[in-house]
Amino acid sequence: MIIKTLKLENYRRFANLQIEFPENVIGILGRNGAGKSTIIEAIGWALYGNLLARTEKQDIRSQFVPDNGKCSAEMEFVYGGVEYRIVRTLKGKNATSEAAVYRGGENEAVAVQDRGVNQFIEELLKLDRQSFLTSVFARQKDLAALSSMKPEERRKSINRLINIERIDKARDRVRRDRNEKRAFIDGMRATLKDIDALQKEKKKIQKTISEKDNGKSKIEEQVSQEIAKLEEAKESFEAQNKLRDMFLHWEAQLGKLHSRLQENQNSLQRFENDLKEILSAEKELGEIRKKLENFQTVKNEHDRLNRAATDYARLQGKRKEKELIEATIAKEENRSSGLKEQIKDLQSLEKSLAEIKIKQESLEAEIDRLREESKKFHGEQQAAMRSGKEVKEKLERIRELGPEGECPVCTQQLGDHYKRVTLDLEKQLQELREEFRRHSDAEKRASAQLKELEKELGHSRSLKEDLLKKLSRAQEAAKSFEKAQDSLENYHVQLLLVQKELDEMGEIDYDAAKHHSIKIEYNELLKVKEQAAQFEERVNRKPRVESEIERTKKDIKEINSETGEAKSKQSALGFSEEKYSRAKNDVDVHSQNLDATKEELSFIREELAGLKKDKEKIAKEVIEQKSLRKDIERENEAIVYLNALDVHLGKFRLELASRIRPLIAHRASELLALTTNSRYNLIDLDEDYNIHIYDGNASFRIERFSGGEQDLANLCLRIAISQVVAERSGGAPINFIVLDEIFGSQDSERRDLILNALGQLSSQFRQIFIITHIEQIKDMLPVIIDVTAKDGEESVARVV
Repeated sequence: MIIKTLKLENYRRFANLQIEFPENVIGILGRNGAGKSTIIEAIGWALYGNLLARTEKQDIRSQFVPDNGKCSAEMEFVYGGVEYRIVRTLKGKNATSEAAVYRGGENEAVAVQDRGVNQFIEELLKLDRQSFLTSVFARQKDLAALSSMKPEERRKSINRLINIERIDKARDRVRRDRNEKRAFIDGMRATLKDIDALQKEKKKIQKTISEKDNGKSKIEEQVSQEIAKLEEAKESFEAQNKLRDMFLHWEAQLGKLHSRLQENQNSLQRFENDLKEILSAEKELGEIRKKLENFQTVKNEHDRLNRAATDYARLQGKRKEKELIEATIAKEENRSSGLKEQIKDLQSLEKSLAEIKIKQESLEAEIDRLREESKKFHGEQQAAMRSGKEVKEKLERIRELGPEGECPVCTQQLGDHYKRVTLDLEKQLQELREEFRRHSDAEKRASAQLKELEKELGHSRSLKEDLLKKLSRAQEAAKSFEKAQDSLENYHVQLLLVQKELDEMGEIDYDAAKHHSIKIEYNELLKVKEQAAQFEERVNRKPRVESEIERTKKDIKEINSETGEAKSKQSALGFSEEKYSRAKNDVDVHSQNLDATKEELSFIREELAGLKKDKEKIAKEVIEQKSLRKDIERENEAIVYLNALDVHLGKFRLELASRIRPLIAHRASELLALTTNSRYNLIDLDEDYNIHIYDGNASFRIERFSGGEQDLANLCLRIAISQVVAERSGGAPINFIVLDEIFGSQDSERRDLILNALGQLSSQFRQIFIITHIEQIKDMLPVIIDVTAKDGEESVARVV
């Protein structure tokens, strides 16, 4: 795999970056935090997406772009002789991911979206993201951590790097599956039952079912017999019930006839009483008619006196109305006199108010002029004070410089000019002080005049307010006076009209005592007349009452005849309440017997249904038990295979480790010889991957060597691991490696040897990326990508 180009847009610190990578040793140089590792991270992000990002995807987008800005990485690489182009993008506020892979310059993508692209890359490279990291990236901090680990931790870490850990995980899954199957078998065995015992129970239930079936047949025969008896009893009861309905029908008819008879007898009694009262009213009516002979005369006199009383009351009302109008006129004339007195000063008040307004406007204009003048004096005073302050500061600065100092204006030595300059500045300062005092005095005089005028203006405003109040009251009085005059004129017109009506009415002859006496007599005669009307109405009813008495007597005779006929028909039915009760009781008894027999039959049927369910349940349970035994047998067979798989995986792990560890040691030895100029030629690894270095013919633990030599040995081991992982991936070779800050503990000579050794690895690693901040190796690298910070947020990179 060879990286050809990388394009970044708004990716972390890079706004726009485009780099072409040659096949060589490539140094990525720059200060810490400039973005060196970001370039390598972008390669990983392009291949595996967020799985290889060191932060959340929202933080990948540059800080200097809006939340909805676009962030992208586009990379071209060659793998297995085929060119590929991969594009990843983050869009929108939620950083929605888009991805696509293109092959051989084609415009149609071979894979799209994050999941599809990730799966395509893993299948293409035959490496998942962890294996890719292991085979490509080597960092100084990881090397130091590797050497400081305990043996068990180091073994696990290297097993994880060379993917032996996958075998361990597979064995763990095999053992977990085996344990789960054993637990499952134990659970199933706990539910096993004796099949023979179940079959015996089934036969026992079948025997009980047969016995219950015989009992059910007998009870069904009893139910049929009880149904026949009940039908016979119902027929007998139905006949008695029909007789009873007819008997009750005639009983109801007799009740209605009795009610009609009672009503007619009551009506006859009421009519006869009414006739007696009518005969008595005929006698009293003759005497009352004598009293009403002079009724019309009294009525005529009563009506005449009522009209006279009405006219007399109207006359008295008009006289009172005249008195009221005369009193109102007197009151209004008195009020008009008072209002006339109030408005006599109206013209003088208006004149005084006009004079005060003119004076007030003059005062306000003079006050405005004095205020402007005071502001002017204050401004000139402040200007003099600022100018004085500047002159004073210049004078103090000149005095500090002395005759030997340089002029702050022309930069020449003051010398003989020092005294003339200081005198001139002192004179200017004195003049400015006098100007300040002059303007200050003028401002004080203006303020004093302003204060006096404002006091006079306040007094003028008070006078104006009093005049306005008086003028308002006088104007209101004038309006009220006009209204009063209008009212007086209206009242005089009303008085003339009332007097005219009084003249037309004249004097009225009315006797109140006589009117009262006639009213009493008339009311008494009215009562007598009403009483006579009542008696006449009662007497007029006499013929109708006599007719009703004759009709009611005839109805009573007919009802008595109908009653005798109904009693004869009821007696002819021959109905007996005792026979009816006996027939009803027979129906109840046979119904109860039938219900009891049916309940017994229902109980037996329920028992039979329950027994049949038990029989079916046992039959189903026998089938389940047989199936359960087959499942146990099948799971036991699976456990045998899992045991064998566990053993074979263990053997495979040992064999793989025994093969890989010498291969890693061989590769690391070759690198160590190159980087130490054959000072050390051999590295040996024990089972815990402890490093032993041969110095001559003697083997020593790594701790015996210097810190730089230890870091070098760890680097050689890490590169060897990457070589082995890449070789065993099953795909085309990964022809590049990234070394991050590996020169930290090496001197210049050792750096040269390391770079020389890396150059000799070009047959396997056609691209070797070295990330470092050490400027001294700049001239030793054939290709350099210089990364510099443009500002606090953005960086740029260029190929040197």
